[in-house]
Amino acid sequence: MSRISFFGLLTLALISPSTFAHTGETTGFTAGLLHVFTGFDHLISMIAIGVWAACLTKATQKTILALTPVVLMCGMLIGTAFEWVSIADTGIALALILVGVLISSQMNFVGKGLVPKTAVAAFVAVFLLFHGVAHTEAFGATPVPFAIGLMLSSGLLQMAGLVTGNWLTKQMPGTPKLIGTLVSLTGIGLISVSVISG
Repeated sequence: MSRISFFGLLTLALISPSTFAHTGETTGFTAGLLHVFTGFDHLISMIAIGVWAACLTKATQKTILALTPVVLMCGMLIGTAFEWVSIADTGIALALILVGVLISSQMNFVGKGLVPKTAVAAFVAVFLLFHGVAHTEAFGATPVPFAIGLMLSSGLLQMAGLVTGNWLTKQMPGTPKLIGTLVSLTGIGLISVSVISG
């Protein structure tokens, strides 16, 4: 796919009404399973975390995958107690900008003495916490089945991103820089959409 096609798809996604995923339209396990696919911000975030994880050690990759359901659930519990969805949206966008930079630079903190594994885990945890909070608007009448479906699909998307990141690193070494740039631009675009829409 050419760079023009990439940017074209990105633009269409950003102006789509479903850019922000927490619309609260359906409930239940199936709704939770599919919910992350209905909003571009959450979809790209989960995949981006997986792609970045491909730059990290195997142990850190496992830590990130293990953190996903736990932190998402914590975020959803927090979201039911506090109305922080708008803050969560901003946090997601800012985190996407940083993740894009990390992907572009293929920065592997662990093992280089730059940032400890705990710091990587903390960053991912905060990122996932924002997502958990943002998804509470879609809980509906059956929050538990919805949450289970959401956690499952989020984990699957991260694994897809990890596989993609590993393949790109080996087969197309220059691609992560482009992908990282697009991810960062997505974060900037989400902030811009939020500001414009008020």
